[in-house]
Amino acid sequence: MDAIWVEFIGNLYSSLLSVGLITYLFGRKYRGIRGYGAAAAAVAVYYGVIVFLNYNYQFEGLAAILYGLVLFVYGCLALKGRAEYKVVFCVAWNCALLLTALGSFVLLHFLTGWSIHDMWHPLGSARTVALLYGCLIKGVIALAIAMRKRFGPRYSSAGSGWRRALGLLSYFLLSLEAFLMMMEVMIQGEGTALLLVFYIVLAGLFLILLYAFYQSMMGRRESREAQYLRESMEQQAAYIRSFSRLCQEMRLLRHDARGHLVTVHILLKEGKRQQAAAYLEGIAKPRNPREDDERGNGMEGSCKEDKKP
Repeated sequence: MDAIWVEFIGNLYSSLLSVGLITYLFGRKYRGIRGYGAAAAAVAVYYGVIVFLNYNYQFEGLAAILYGLVLFVYGCLALKGRAEYKVVFCVAWNCALLLTALGSFVLLHFLTGWSIHDMWHPLGSARTVALLYGCLIKGVIALAIAMRKRFGPRYSSAGSGWRRALGLLSYFLLSLEAFLMMMEVMIQGEGTALLLVFYIVLAGLFLILLYAFYQSMMGRRESREAQYLRESMEQQAAYIRSFSRLCQEMRLLRHDARGHLVTVHILLKEGKRQQAAAYLEGIAKPRNPREDDERGNGMEGSCKEDKKP
């Protein structure tokens, strides 16, 4: 494949990947043509920034802030979410892109022995391999971030292994590329101006790790709160069920007491004090409900028989 076409496809891929990732994470404000038009405009501006910086600079350096600025403006105008989250994402994604762009050349230099000058040359085959490798690493990192969709939603435990694996792979690749970049600067003794960018990249990587740790802690806190709320609701439901059973038992006791009072009233009205006393003594003795019902029915039956002429 021609290196020029690879350059074009790589730049377009980076533009689509960056705009698509921030859109996926935060969600669009607008639906339909307005939302797609804003995304297309952001891709076009992002691609223009890439072409402009590649044409005017061999290495963008601090000018790479323009990438994050384009994403931040697009996020504030066309996406949902809080502005500080968008700042964190833009800084973290910019650092990932810087490490990927520089680290891919240094890593391939150590693996294949190609000179970095050959990989910088726009028409060389080494440049094509470096660009393809960079696109692959960007895709892996974007996939790892995307699986943390919308900055910390809760997931089931089914896919947690894959998410951790992709996240650890991304951090490993970024750290390895940063380490190899530092080795290359120290070995050659040239390009010390890259140290400033290197420290900025490390600071960005630290922000990524800090943000991931913060999200993990917040996730654990929300999980504990949700578990406590669930247990409280279950306990409250158990209390309600117990209270309902208690009310039902009280209704049954009131019904039984009314029946006993009616029976005693009838016996006393007819002058059968001894039978009423015996009935009350029988009630006072501990019996099971079946015996009480039988005794009550028997006494009521005797009362009805006494009332017959």
